[in-house]
Amino acid sequence: MRIAITLLTMALMAAPAKAQTVVGQPALDFSLESLDGDLITLSDLQGQVVLLFFLGYT
Repeated sequence: MRIAITLLTMALMAAPAKAQTVVGQPALDFSLESLDGDLITLSDLQGQVVLLFFLGYT
């Protein structure tokens, strides 16, 4: 679960500015390499609880 949170955080930070999310629509699918070298895709986590953690830098 910790890896999934890290990957989602990294993906959100790297997401293109043009991508728009519409409330009520599925999130855009993306894939990232984990710290262990495994490729994890958001759709692989379907049916599981996914926590999005937003970091605020000033």
